[in-house]
Amino acid sequence: MFDKMKQLYDFQKKAKEIQKELESRSIEVSRENGKIRVIFDGSQKMKSIAIEEELLVPQKKELLERLIRDAVSEAIGQSQKLAAGKMKELTGGMGIPGL
Repeated sequence: MFDKMKQLYDFQKKAKEIQKELESRSIEVSRENGKIRVIFDGSQKMKSIAIEEELLVPQKKELLERLIRDAVSEAIGQSQKLAAGKMKELTGGMGIPGL
């Protein structure tokens, strides 16, 4: 019983360490030669978005919307892959169903 509790404690400790590491990682995605840039951390929180002024005109509204959507989607996908890789490291060989 004590052994299982220690394993759980170690698992929780490692999970917290991974969460801190993910929060400290940055994922930057740009579009349109850097005219749109989004930065997310590894826990999928947006840290910043930058848009060059030349795209902030009504005639480029649809382009701007598409570029932002695509950049955000890619950054989230990259952060999900990063988090999944870290979770795999944490759970590797543990045989935990669903992880």
